Amino acid sequence: MAALTIAGLLIALSAWLFLQSSNSTSPNPPPNNAPSPVIKVRLAINPVPLGALPIIADKCGYWEAAGLKVDLISFPTGKASLDAVLAGGADFATAAETPIMRAGLAGFSPAILATIASSPDDCKVCYRPDHGITKPTDLKGKKVATAFGTSAEYFMDAYLSHYGIRRDEVTALSMKPSEMVNALVRGDISAFFIWEPYPLQAGQILNDKAAVFLGEDVYTETFQIVARQDYAQANVEACQRVLRALLAAEQYATTNQQDAAKKVAEFTGLKESDVSVIWKNFQFKVGLNSGFSALLENEATWARASEPSLPTNVNFRAFLWPEPLGQVASNRVSIKP
Repeated sequence: MAALTIAGLLIALSAWLFLQSSNSTSPNPPPNNAPSPVIKVRLAINPVPLGALPIIADKCGYWEAAGLKVDLISFPTGKASLDAVLAGGADFATAAETPIMRAGLAGFSPAILATIASSPDDCKVCYRPDHGITKPTDLKGKKVATAFGTSAEYFMDAYLSHYGIRRDEVTALSMKPSEMVNALVRGDISAFFIWEPYPLQAGQILNDKAAVFLGEDVYTETFQIVARQDYAQANVEACQRVLRALLAAEQYATTNQQDAAKKVAEFTGLKESDVSVIWKNFQFKVGLNSGFSALLENEATWARASEPSLPTNVNFRAFLWPEPLGQVASNRVSIKP
């Protein structure tokens, strides 16, 4: 438990350093005259508010302005989106850092083009007070759910450890996010650990029968744009164009927050008022630096604590793929030798 707590602190520190070094002035949107010929790409996304930039790029026409025809493919989690890329079913994916770490431990070598968003408050604990839960320590002994292999699973372990609860002191089930909401409504589980908008949705259905514990600064979630290394190496221009569109979307999200939230609500089928409530929890910033590989290594330490057979020789630094972003916006890249 102590090792997990230390790992959690190291991850939080690495994430903070990583995000600070990515915080620089946004470039101008791509030119109106799109490059020729148009490049077709498939982008696997988890359509949640934290993954807003690809949605904004789609809604604002930034893909076309960058010379792209993008087929957006929705998946319930970033892990599923990344799996689609690794299996060849998509060219790019948006995913949090935990599935990327897991892919590395499984022998894959993804190309991380950039981090595109982060949040210390996206993941939450949604619980039922009528199941005897009034404080975080009451989670001990309860049946809970999360999505195994995702950032939500890491958040769950970090949160439990923060309150002195071992993983084996809860009954943890793996579910799709939408299934967690239904299970909590039925009373099949007492709590779930997941990102927005699912805690918000459960609260709207259950009203005063549901409540939320915030993350207590135990975890900062990051969201990345990822490709396969062979694809990134053979399609540098496509990578550059995707990043140009995302940089333009970042600028739009920064200067037109209300309309950006509206566009995300329209795409995801959420209420605009709901997206606006949680929008303040997100930082949309495109960047890449060495701190991200340390973040992956720290989460790998957490994974190995429960699975000692996992490899220890994975070079997470080799997953960073700075060339495309460096050619598009060099001030967004900080990779140390």
